[in-house]
Amino acid sequence: MKQPVQRYLVGLIAFVATVTLITHGVTTTLIALVVCGAVVYGDRILAAWSRRPHPRPRTGPRPERMRARPLVAESAGHDLVPDEPSLILTPAEF
Repeated sequence: MKQPVQRYLVGLIAFVATVTLITHGVTTTLIALVVCGAVVYGDRILAAWSRRPHPRPRTGPRPERMRARPLVAESAGHDLVPDEPSLILTPAEF
């Protein structure tokens, strides 16, 4: 009994999504489809969520954090404007 009702509900959601897409736009339709999918397949989502392996807490020492140079050191002598006038583009050249 559950499968025919679920199939009917999925067809109804597809129809409503099409009407919503035409009248309200893509963003509203995507939000509505996510909510409808969570309602229709909520039992499967919860079952899969409870069966997933939980991460074990880390044991042992943590690796040392990587250090990066500050960006100021890299841009010390580089100008963003070319010295030669032929390399400067104007809007007419696009």
